[in-house]
Parts: sequence; structure tokens; C-alpha cells
Amino acid sequence: MSVTIIFTSVSFAARFEDRMNPTAHFETSMGNFEAELFLKNMPITVSNFVDLAQSGFYNGLSFHRVISDFMLQFGCPFSRNPDDHRAGTGGPKPDSRFKNLLTQKTITRDPGGNIQDEFTKEISNDIGTIAMANTGQPNSGGSQFFINTHHNAFLDWFENTSKSKHPVFGKIIKGMETVRSIEKVKTDRKGDKPETPVVVSKVTVSGLPEREDQESQSPLAPLENSAEIPDDEAALLTGHDETSLNFKFAGFLLLVLGVSMYACFHKMKAVGKAKYSPISTTAM
Repeated sequence: MSVTIIFTSVSFAARFEDRMNPTAHFETSMGNFEAELFLKNMPITVSNFVDLAQSGFYNGLSFHRVISDFMLQFGCPFSRNPDDHRAGTGGPKPDSRFKNLLTQKTITRDPGGNIQDEFTKEISNDIGTIAMANTGQPNSGGSQFFINTHHNAFLDWFENTSKSKHPVFGKIIKGMETVRSIEKVKTDRKGDKPETPVVVSKVTVSGLPEREDQESQSPLAPLENSAEIPDDEAALLTGHDETSLNFKFAGFLLLVLGVSMYACFHKMKAVGKAKYSPISTTAM
């Protein structure tokens, strides 16, 4: 008999594998909408967004660029003041840090507050998708992103017809009518800025993987890093071994047999005495 003990050191990414992607909730002055964040496929980009959202970075900012039948752009810290001419040029703090939600490793933004381009999954800039905005230079995306209101395939990083490379990291799953309403607002002719600011009061994220300081060891884990224990070592773990159990069982059977034979012998002896001894007739 062999006993197999299974040790698990399942990574954070593996534990998240079967879970749903997290959801971002946007509360705006024109209504709410929700977006699925593609954490499994775009862990760095999504983790960057989640870090900013959870810190309150996006709260109070406005859509600084809206172009009908194209896209809505958001995420510049200077857009907190809709009249700030710098709106569209800002980003996170230089050299700030955030944690990759899948690997739990710390990532440092560059001196411009930007993250590396994550060209991993070929997801097209289709209607309702959310993609990173950048300056056109490699690794120049930080906090700004845009929502596609048209299928802008020429913005795909894997499309060779243009130099634009904007990786998609999410998609609207609820409230697309709100996005369409924002798309139709009146804008100025200079910079496509809405005449009436469309403010995002709050961005929250739900469905995130739980953070654990230590990875647990589960007896129900997959067969990874398993170690087969020889029979004699298994006996030490259980307090028994197969040989000793066999001897004990055999001894028990012998004991029962001996007791039975002893009882049978005495019964026969008693019968013999009753058959051959004289009957007492002595009167009292």
C-alpha cells in the first residue's frame, strides 16, 4: 500500500485562472457604465488602471476629448479643471509603483509616469472596447485611455497599415447608451473638448482576485509537486503498518478460536460427569 501526499504551491495567477475578469464601474454626470477589464490577457495594463482607480486618481476628472463616430478620451489629471489647456498631456506620478495583480510583483512606472506597452493579445479596437492612449512613441501610455465608438482597426498594435499601436484592455459590458450619449455632446472646434464638462465622479473596481501574503497548502490541490511516500514512512504518519495489522488480526482470530475450544472442552467434560456418576438419593 502506498500513500501519496500532495503539496501545492499554486501561483496567484493559477488561482485566478478560472475566475471572471474584474469589472470597472464608472459614475459620470451623464449616467453610469461598466467595463470588463481583461486582467488575464493584459495584467500589467489592467493592474496599472486598477491601482489608479483605487487611489482615487480618476475621481473628478472629465472627458477632455470627444469625437463622434470615433472615440471618447479620458484619464488626464489636468482635466480636473476642464479649462486647463494642459488637459490631455498629464499622467501618473513619475516612478510611482503598483502591483501586478496576477504575479503580485511590484512594477515601477518610468520617470514620465508611463508603463510598458503590453502587446500580448490581439484584441481589435472594436466598438465599446477600451484602449490605452499614448503619444505615438513606444511605452508612452500612463493613465489616459479611450473608449472606441467605432471599429478603429487602424489603431490596433498588430495592424501594419498605420504606426498607431493602442492595446485594448477592456470592453463596455453595461451602459453603452451612456457612452453614446457622451459621444453626442457638443464640443469646441479646437480640441474636441465638450462645451459642458462630462465629469466622472467615481471609478471603482469589483471582482478583483484576493491578495494573500502566503500561499496556502491544500490537500485538494492538483497533482503538482506530489511526493509518494514509501509504505514504511506512511506507517510512521498513520501510526500503523500493514504487517503489524496482519499479525494483530491473526492473533485475535487465534484468541477467539482458543476461547471457543476451551468452552467446548468444559461443556463436554460436564456432560461426561452427568452420564457416568451415580445419582444421589440421599434424603435430607
